[in-house]
Amino acid sequence: MKTEKGERAGYLTAVSYLLPNKDICKGSSKECLKSCLKDSGRLVMPNVRTAMKRKSDLYQNDIDLFKASLINDIGKHEKKAIRKGLIPVVRINGTSDIDVQSLGVIEQFPNVQFYDYTKLFDRYSHESNYHLTYSFDGHNLGECVKKLMQGLNVAMVFNCDELPKSYKGFPVIDGDKDDLRFLDGFGAIVGLKVKGKAKKYENAFIINLKGGK
Repeated sequence: MKTEKGERAGYLTAVSYLLPNKDICKGSSKECLKSCLKDSGRLVMPNVRTAMKRKSDLYQNDIDLFKASLINDIGKHEKKAIRKGLIPVVRINGTSDIDVQSLGVIEQFPNVQFYDYTKLFDRYSHESNYHLTYSFDGHNLGECVKKLMQGLNVAMVFNCDELPKSYKGFPVIDGDKDDLRFLDGFGAIVGLKVKGKAKKYENAFIINLKGGK
């Protein structure tokens, strides 16, 4: 996994996964929901799926308990990272796009590096230890270009054998070599190869470069 690759670079990453829907992922398109990471890798395992549903139900029905559980998990992760001599890193939106900053959690952990991907382009980081990468959903290319021109980064999913060096005039960096997005440069496309069941889909969310397209 990409998070395990980050450990070799000195970072211990924890990712929280919810079951995405239009409430949990307000900025998602139908193509994005269909091609979601939730249908790849370990996330399809029944026990993992059950945990994702439990967290999602908690978020939607008892936000205070959800926040308390999140704080408890982050605290344990920070202590684990310190014991291992690593820098603690947390991504709360593994398969969701909730407003993390409104929870009041990040400021409680000044020594933890937080990061997320988001399709909500009116969202900005207000904390020095929270990094955002914006995401292409198949229908927001204009907004993506604006963010890139502002020096911010945008993630895009490609169906390809090798990621292109550039796309739409912007440099492409390999987002699969690790998940440490807060270490990326500025004004770049974070290229991600399509994964899991989404490899079978053809939609606007996945940029098809197979066969030189």
